[in-house]
Amino acid sequence: LAEFHLDSVWGRRALKRFYGAVVQKDEDVVFPARHCQPVLDEFIKSHGVKLSVEKGRHIALLTAKRALEEADLVNDRSASVKHFLNRIAGLKVAHQNLIFHLFLSTLADITAEAKATGEYEATVEDVKATCVEKVCNNELLATDPNSGAKTLLCRLVLDRGVSLSHVLNDVGPETESLPLLSRRDVVALSGFYLAKQKFASRRFILFAKRKVEPQVDDEDYDPRGLMVITRPNTGRSPCEMTSADLLLRYKLILSVKDLHNFRKQQQNESENDDTSTIPPSKPRSLLRLIQKHKPKLATEWTSAYEDSNSLVYTNSLAPRKSHFGLISGAILHVLPTLERAVAHYPLKKDRLLKVT
Repeated sequence: LAEFHLDSVWGRRALKRFYGAVVQKDEDVVFPARHCQPVLDEFIKSHGVKLSVEKGRHIALLTAKRALEEADLVNDRSASVKHFLNRIAGLKVAHQNLIFHLFLSTLADITAEAKATGEYEATVEDVKATCVEKVCNNELLATDPNSGAKTLLCRLVLDRGVSLSHVLNDVGPETESLPLLSRRDVVALSGFYLAKQKFASRRFILFAKRKVEPQVDDEDYDPRGLMVITRPNTGRSPCEMTSADLLLRYKLILSVKDLHNFRKQQQNESENDDTSTIPPSKPRSLLRLIQKHKPKLATEWTSAYEDSNSLVYTNSLAPRKSHFGLISGAILHVLPTLERAVAHYPLKKDRLLKVT
């Protein structure tokens, strides 16, 4: 998460450099970052304009400048990242992406320079889990002979699994039915999907949610139809899946729209039922609806969730749980020892040591 902690000293420094490069007098603009050219090329390519590379990049930078003018950021000297993000949110999606990725390229340069000089310090580290359990009391690893400061080890077990009732929290409110244009016909529906083919005698199940909901006459609507994926054993994936890939490998077994229709049906049936105490929109009630109307879905999800409740691969499923060690206190005097200890782990993914 440190890389995405934008409102930091590095983010503000990057924003100042970005403004200084793009917001120039007349038609003069310069590259805000060393490796921002792919961002500019992708912007021109997405608009289908055939230009020379140099001219295309110049036009993209001018577009970024005019977008900043439209967002009233040209004279902004506060270097507030929150203000910057709020202002660009009102721009067209294509212009948002251009400006934001140019800013990220500048931030990457600032971060690399700070790391090279030893100035960089990460402010936040991301630990992905839906549940964190402390398995024992803190262990004393070492004591600094000079200061007497202690080095402690806290052993944790991270659970990244998502139960069916938990994933239903991600089911948003029913959106208005919109007419689909030809370019939107291939966008998958939000809902539960089951793999078309078996892998090791099991069909994998997942919940896919549209990253962007289509709007009427939205020219900048995401043409790839990116979907945010959540699985019962590994939780929400950091990588989105395109609608084409999703529909090629999975089949829809329950859409969010159908789930809301079940909810409406239940509301109509329970209007005169005084014993109903749980609002039908709550995840607990949605779970009952799925168990009633789609028992196979409930069985498949619960089975994958429970069968992956381990620290190793079982039943062809990636494990839900993993060990995590948090070392606190005096660190520098034992850092070489920690590095040698981590190097003994057989798997590369386990040989990870972060100091924050």
